[in-house]
Amino acid sequence: MDLTKSNSETNFKVRILNFWLMSFLFFIYQEPGFPASTAVASVNSANQTEIKRAEDTHFQRGMHNTKVGLYDHAITEFQEVLKLNPAHSAAFCQMGAVYRLKNMLNEAADAYQHALTVPAIGNSHGVANLCLGMIYNSQGKFQRAERHAEKAVELMPKMANSHCQLGNIYTRRGKFKLAIEQYQKALQLDQGLAEAYHGLGHIRLKQNQAEQALKSYQEAIKREPYNQAFHYNLATAYRRLNRMEEARDQMKYFQETKAYQDTVQRQRKESQKNPKNVLLYAQLAETHLAVNNINEAIEAYQTAIILQPSFVIGHNNLGTIYTQQGKFEEAIDAFRKVIQLDKSTAEPYLKLGWIYARQQKYDLAASYLQQASQQDPNSISALQGLGEIYIQQGNLEEAIDSYVKLVKVYPTESQAWLRLGVLQINANQPSKAIDDFKKVIEIDPESADAYNNLAWLYADLETNLDQAVELAKKAVGLAPTASNFDTLAYVYYQHKQYPQAEEAIKRAIEISPSNQKYNEMLKKIQSRHPKGINQQK
Repeated sequence: MDLTKSNSETNFKVRILNFWLMSFLFFIYQEPGFPASTAVASVNSANQTEIKRAEDTHFQRGMHNTKVGLYDHAITEFQEVLKLNPAHSAAFCQMGAVYRLKNMLNEAADAYQHALTVPAIGNSHGVANLCLGMIYNSQGKFQRAERHAEKAVELMPKMANSHCQLGNIYTRRGKFKLAIEQYQKALQLDQGLAEAYHGLGHIRLKQNQAEQALKSYQEAIKREPYNQAFHYNLATAYRRLNRMEEARDQMKYFQETKAYQDTVQRQRKESQKNPKNVLLYAQLAETHLAVNNINEAIEAYQTAIILQPSFVIGHNNLGTIYTQQGKFEEAIDAFRKVIQLDKSTAEPYLKLGWIYARQQKYDLAASYLQQASQQDPNSISALQGLGEIYIQQGNLEEAIDSYVKLVKVYPTESQAWLRLGVLQINANQPSKAIDDFKKVIEIDPESADAYNNLAWLYADLETNLDQAVELAKKAVGLAPTASNFDTLAYVYYQHKQYPQAEEAIKRAIEISPSNQKYNEMLKKIQSRHPKGINQQK
């Protein structure tokens, strides 16, 4: 089974190219058209301006409707453009793209042919030839396909996709040497073009060069991980090399990718039947997110928002995705939109607070976290966030107050008690800190940090030193880290048990030999028993 020309892959490629084409045509349409005659009277000039404005409006509507899947509406808009300007080659090209999305290839070919009969706008003739080449190739009309694809390369020599599509046609005609040259030219122009790598892999597999085919398919998958044909053909290459386990793994990926693509296609059809149902687009976005196809998920949410600008879920989920991508300005815009639409929920305030905190804009962060806390007084994230922001601002009192509120709401949150204890130490409230660390141990008897901090505090206060030793030993037993051995050494030192202190600090140095603090502690301990630990024994 050769999936290089399967229907599912073809549909996938058609969609990718058509959305690329839509963007490309939008670009070329912005280029200056034909200069108006200087002999036109001013009244006619005004009329021409109105006509041009109407023409632009219909074109933009057509582009918008194409993007959101309203294909019939899109065709109507492009037809209106052509009524106003029958020589609008970009409108013909865009109609062709829409017909291809509807799988009406004959109508698409007619539209592209019409584009070639009128003056070009930008590279519209190159695009028309490129798409005609693809259509005729899919229909088995290889000579016509080759002629148009070669013309596309001539008109658009710096467009990687034109070389790639010509390579596909040469491959179908068995002209492998010429095809390889075109794929290589495509990759010189665009290293991210997955289809070119896939084409090279297909040729090399046909030439029994399975190892080279393997590498090409792998490069294709790196760039397009959701193309089922790529995984299937990679599995074929593994089988040719008798690497059966890896072949089975790829077939598993193929099945998963096929299931994903089938689900996507079904959901897209449902969305096209019910184009105003934004929840269908949200479901489509979730399908993409399930396989970590982030860009497609973003596109689905954006489409939902275009259809319904008040779609709160779409704005919120977009904000979350942008945050995960580190696109903070886009995330901020999304969450602010959520707040405009719904001021009653804490989540967007909370997320804005965390974003501003990451940007070290602490005043803004505190403001949004305070609003989050007002909306949800029991929000652990808001209270904890405020506490940490206040620490960064040097506002120890407010930080303590936030954590006190937090442990009142969540009295079994051991990490909050632990943090509060540390803050109480910094605020010179040792008795409160002791109570806080004891509370941590009560909640979580396996908290090494609590045992360690309580031991250090007792040692620093020079009280309960025997208990401090036992607490420090407990901390080391639970987590034998350098810092915990350091605390154990300090406790022994305060207890005047210098050999034990020396042994403990040496363990810390073994774990972290570059820590200057530990080495200084060792010197301090040894100064109290200069004979050293071995002679002391």
